Amino acid sequence: MTRTEIINQLIEDNNYRSYLEIGVYDKKNFNAVKCKFKVGVDPDPKVKATYVMTSDEYFNPKIGKIIPYDLIFIDGLHHADQVLRDINNAISCLSPGGTIVVHDCNPTTEEMQIVPRMQGEWTGDVWKAWQELRATRSDLKMFVYDVDYGVGIIQRGEQELLKTIAKTYAEFDANRKEILNLVEISVPISICIPAFEQYGFGESTLTNLLNSLKDQQGEFEIIVSDNSGNLKEICSKYPKVQYYFNPIKGISENTNFAISKANFEHIKLMYQDDMAYPGMVKEFSKALAIHPWVISQGFAINEKCIKVRPTSPRYTENVIRGKNTIGMPSVCGFKKNNIKFDTNLLTLLDCEFYWQLYNAFGNPYVICKKLIGSRYWDGSTSRKQGNHTDKEWLYLQDKWPQLRS
Repeated sequence: MTRTEIINQLIEDNNYRSYLEIGVYDKKNFNAVKCKFKVGVDPDPKVKATYVMTSDEYFNPKIGKIIPYDLIFIDGLHHADQVLRDINNAISCLSPGGTIVVHDCNPTTEEMQIVPRMQGEWTGDVWKAWQELRATRSDLKMFVYDVDYGVGIIQRGEQELLKTIAKTYAEFDANRKEILNLVEISVPISICIPAFEQYGFGESTLTNLLNSLKDQQGEFEIIVSDNSGNLKEICSKYPKVQYYFNPIKGISENTNFAISKANFEHIKLMYQDDMAYPGMVKEFSKALAIHPWVISQGFAINEKCIKVRPTSPRYTENVIRGKNTIGMPSVCGFKKNNIKFDTNLLTLLDCEFYWQLYNAFGNPYVICKKLIGSRYWDGSTSRKQGNHTDKEWLYLQDKWPQLRS
């Protein structure tokens, strides 16, 4: 979920009719906001905001009377003193029952919040202004959604004043949940497992995977699509598992079938010989609330599930040609869509799937935590089937003419 989605949800839920945006920048957010009456304020004449002036000038009563607004979004100069003035001025012209939304409240590194700006990814020290209000204004209700660098919500109400005041970023980092009143946003996920007898190892590999999932925290379901018919008894031992028998053979067909049985809109693929590490569901649920497709770091593991080396998946333009820098589908999660695994492919099925996700959604978001163990061993399907890259590349060029150049 992004700031724009949060703003539009507030407008819809509360039937808001008027909207003010402080700091319009490139107008992407402003243009995407669905409100009957919208006003933007930005001093940059290139932006062509409704009012080309600073927020201090706009709120100056000598210039004119400010109308009340139902929703005010503050995303202007990210210096604590300016943010504090913007919020206080916004409160003075907020309609009864209105909401103030503040962007960039939750920096994730010290460098990100240093003033003056020293890097591209920057929130400024907005958190200091937020902390000041959390410590002094008991007449407000304040919390921050833990998405999109921290989306703060302010409404009239009441709150217990902060007792912990951070003087440094390190102190803020240690107490950020309390200081921001941080609220996590996540989505339920369907963990889809295409399973089969796996050359005699199917029962042991699936058991290992399901054991790694049983203590995961968050809202999720587990879908097992079994095209061997031998794994139903194992699945019956795990209450979260929904078992389906799929008589059609093939990893692509079985994966597509598992996805088709998902009840949730966000899919987390897991191959049965891989495993999940603690926090996997929680981290993917948070990331998929914001991003349409996600990959995570992890470890390559051997046949005994011993960690061999760390993995850092990334998408490159050569993925479609078989240089699979992402790895197993188990590192991947995505919002449900119409993209399918091609049943004519044995080697490049993952690569083509990633390529289509890239074409649909752009680069994947990378979770920089080691959440997945990807097993590289002689019992894997890819090793059993052999390498068909050259033949399948010709097939893909016929299927997708743009790949011929």
